[in-house]
Amino acid sequence: MFFLVVEGTFSSWTALKAIFPQDRIAERHHTHHDPLLGWVNVPGSRLPDFYGPGRDLTIDARGFRSGGRRRDLASERFRSLLICSGDSFAMGYGVGDDHTWCRGLEKLHPDLETLNMGQGGYGLDQSFLWFQRDAADLDHDIHLFTFTTGDFERMLWDEFSGYQKPLLVEEEGRLVVANAPLPEPGWMHALRRAPFKLMAFRSVQALFDFSQSLGELDQRQAIRSSQQARVILGIFRELAALNAGRDSKLAAVLLPTESEVSRGGATRESGLVLRELTRVGIPFWDLTADFQGIPGAELSSHFISSEDPMVGEYPGAPGHYNERGNAFVAEALSRRLQAYGWLEEPVDSSSKAD
Repeated sequence: MFFLVVEGTFSSWTALKAIFPQDRIAERHHTHHDPLLGWVNVPGSRLPDFYGPGRDLTIDARGFRSGGRRRDLASERFRSLLICSGDSFAMGYGVGDDHTWCRGLEKLHPDLETLNMGQGGYGLDQSFLWFQRDAADLDHDIHLFTFTTGDFERMLWDEFSGYQKPLLVEEEGRLVVANAPLPEPGWMHALRRAPFKLMAFRSVQALFDFSQSLGELDQRQAIRSSQQARVILGIFRELAALNAGRDSKLAAVLLPTESEVSRGGATRESGLVLRELTRVGIPFWDLTADFQGIPGAELSSHFISSEDPMVGEYPGAPGHYNERGNAFVAEALSRRLQAYGWLEEPVDSSSKAD
């Protein structure tokens, strides 16, 4: 009996530490529940040194990530307003407010105003739904809808890392959120995030079985590949229509990971997107080739390494662009924006992103 009590105590403690690692998810500190998107930034949040010394994270009153320069749009006029949509690679996970690539575009083009609508963990569907709800009616001039290849997989499921998210489907030519509104995370939230091996604990298995019998864990199946293609096409068609209604230029941008650059790019995902975008006339900018132009020995210096001190606090940081990587993306996008005639060449070359 003594052995069973001791073993049960230590086993439970080990399981609880694995089930409740919430402090190690960076977004937990600056987001809250949203019934449509799953999670959004808490407006007005300011977290000094969030990613390390000097790496602040600031959320403005609209729920967008702030840049280093504060502006009053009511009293100042700018040539262009540019919206940066996407996941954590767009948000600038791991770098301070002043060093995201979205902010870097402002440094390269001082009369450009940018809005950072990147969010950690978002799939293609959430990035689209957030823009559609909270930014489509803004008087913007350019919309860069960015994504990583992982965003395609995320849109197949109704949860991410245990957090419930929208499941976007196509029905009779229309995009429909199949599981809205999303309920607030309840007592089963942590168990949804538990590693599969914890199901070996009979108590955990019993809780899951009981929850499923009540309908609390509606585990949806992945959308079939043909359905996914229709949803992707529907998203970009709707984005094209929304931006056309505001007389805004739209480009789809693939932000590559370090491994994708090393192995020659994500050809399957790129091919799928390019095929769909060609049908709706949206420019597709794959930055993989830009990164491949970096000498092999220098490539890793553009990404957050596992040796960065923040990794102990946030294990999801490695592989994201660091300050140098974000500046590189800003310059690559600036060249394309100029090539398309959407932005003029900066007058003062000394304003380049640092």
